[in-house]
Amino acid sequence: MMENQLIISNFRSWKDKNYIDLASINLLLGPNSSGKSSIIHALSLLKQSEISLRLIPKGDEIDLGSIETQVNFKTKNKPKRDINDFIGFGLNYKIKSTDLLTSYMGRGTDRSGMMRRSRRQEGFEEKSNILAALIGHIEYLERFDDLGFIKDITLSSGKLEILTIYVKRKGRSSKVSITIKITDDPSFWTQFIDFSGKTEEFNRLDNDQNLQDEHRLERFKFERDHVYERLDNNEKEIEDLLHIENVIKKTGEIPSIETGSKVLTFISDLQSRTKKPSAMIARISKTISQLRRQNTRLNSQANFLRRRIEEIDNIEIKSIPGGTIEEKCVYISEQLGIEYDLPIEDLNNEGIVSSLNYTLQFRRRNINAPKMTSSGDKSDLSKAQAALDLLDANSKNNLNINPFLMLSIANRQFQELTSSVFRIGPHRKRPDRITFVNPNEKKTFVGSQGENVTSIINQSSKKEITAINNFLKILEIPYSLEPKFNSVYNISELILSDHDGLKVSLADVGYGISQVLPILLESMTKKNTLIIIEQPELHLHPKLQANLASLFIDSAEMNNNNFILETHSEHIILRMKRLQKEARQKVIMGKNNKEKIAGLREHHSNRILAEWVSIRDSVVISVIDTPKNKSESEFTKITLNSDGDFDNVWPGEFFPERYIELGLEDDI
Repeated sequence: MMENQLIISNFRSWKDKNYIDLASINLLLGPNSSGKSSIIHALSLLKQSEISLRLIPKGDEIDLGSIETQVNFKTKNKPKRDINDFIGFGLNYKIKSTDLLTSYMGRGTDRSGMMRRSRRQEGFEEKSNILAALIGHIEYLERFDDLGFIKDITLSSGKLEILTIYVKRKGRSSKVSITIKITDDPSFWTQFIDFSGKTEEFNRLDNDQNLQDEHRLERFKFERDHVYERLDNNEKEIEDLLHIENVIKKTGEIPSIETGSKVLTFISDLQSRTKKPSAMIARISKTISQLRRQNTRLNSQANFLRRRIEEIDNIEIKSIPGGTIEEKCVYISEQLGIEYDLPIEDLNNEGIVSSLNYTLQFRRRNINAPKMTSSGDKSDLSKAQAALDLLDANSKNNLNINPFLMLSIANRQFQELTSSVFRIGPHRKRPDRITFVNPNEKKTFVGSQGENVTSIINQSSKKEITAINNFLKILEIPYSLEPKFNSVYNISELILSDHDGLKVSLADVGYGISQVLPILLESMTKKNTLIIIEQPELHLHPKLQANLASLFIDSAEMNNNNFILETHSEHIILRMKRLQKEARQKVIMGKNNKEKIAGLREHHSNRILAEWVSIRDSVVISVIDTPKNKSESEFTKITLNSDGDFDNVWPGEFFPERYIELGLEDDI
């Protein structure tokens, strides 16, 4: 299993739940109308719908007509349909320790802009690593009715459904009804909750993150006793100084005293400075005033420590009601299972999960948070918030991974995935000879048809143009790019120059160059992005098709991009296999001959194959087909091994067409 998988259910030719691996480079292969485009259209649909309450079938990303027409045919025509038969999209996500730590500790920074680190946080880092390994993968799924309105959201771990949110539209009302169901399965809760009733929650009492919770009471008592001791000493000193002051006023002399060393030192110093009674009295009065001001601060500190100690001493050990663990789990499930209403406007702006997390997680710690609308006893949000406090008090290792926190993590990852999608369609626009460019409008995407290529090149720096031209050489395209911009008329022309210095317009060269430019620009300029390309090999010579494989691998490694490539090109796959084999050779030769490795890298124009495992672990080939007499897609996952060969058997034969046309099918 890959780290993460896209989930598609009952969409077009994809029936039930299908898990599509999300590797660095994902190749979708198969016959026409087998279901490849459906995966791409699903991601485009999710991006243009964003966090809305409903899927938006028509938009800038894609036009699907209506959602009703996108429901899987067999599912739509079942005699009786249940919730599992509706369109669903989601993510099978491998939770990370950083997710847990960030969600629990927050994203605060210090004055230098660095993440705050403390002994408390460092302690939680180890705990979050353990919990992340314990949780493993969580499955997040959103389902929609035939009109595209959301019906429910589920969070599962393995075969266990942890949480379900049911969404019901209330006719023409401006509100929706939210119903939440939480599992009562002990196998889930015992992983994170201590049911002994012996845990104590001290971190709610103090914002001091420099000390561990278990040391706070001891520290507070030590500081309190120290403050009381200082107060007693100061009061005794003040008493002695007042006595000395009165004697001097009456006799003009300092009396002999038997007191602490501090007062004796003060008197000796006083006698060495002056013999005048008036000066002595002034000095003593000033010292008494200083001691009294100090006592005021000490009394305030003592009161703070006393209250804190009393608060800790009186803290109630909050045990979860119930005789057995099973009963306690049922109690938790009932308390967290709530029903309430939310304005549609709020949900359209924030999404259900964000609103829910804000309501339950944030509002219980912030009295100034706005109140939510509720209806009936079941919708009392305060009981759910109280239950979360109870879980905090009984959590193992003081780090409570409740279902709402897990839901928030999975939802955030799903939203980040869908929002990072940029799709280049199969029909790239042939460039105009002259293009109007608005110098004040900065383009960030080449466009689904490559319509913004000229604008992006025009706004690129000389350094970026040089990088583009370097990659044109890597792709073995015999031209360099020289954009020309007329600032008077705001028009731009893309000029290509060959090795002899001949200059021609991009509109006058072969169609293939204009087709590859959007792919090149998007791969080079984007970072941390899911780039979808339909038919990247369109109008390209087989050699250039193969060279694209190096571009994709480079972009994945250097810019942390992910690619989904819908392709019919065996040349791209063959280059992947070749690069894998050569990468292994580099590793072998690298033990004795670094120069040969550098030579290979330069010869094959590939800068990123430092280890042969890089391709093996980052490339997944999905061979998709629609079997006869079926209206649903199926796929076979193919990966590369260390030798650059297929790990598993290719369904059928690997691109047998050339053999068939040559009459050599018997040799396959």
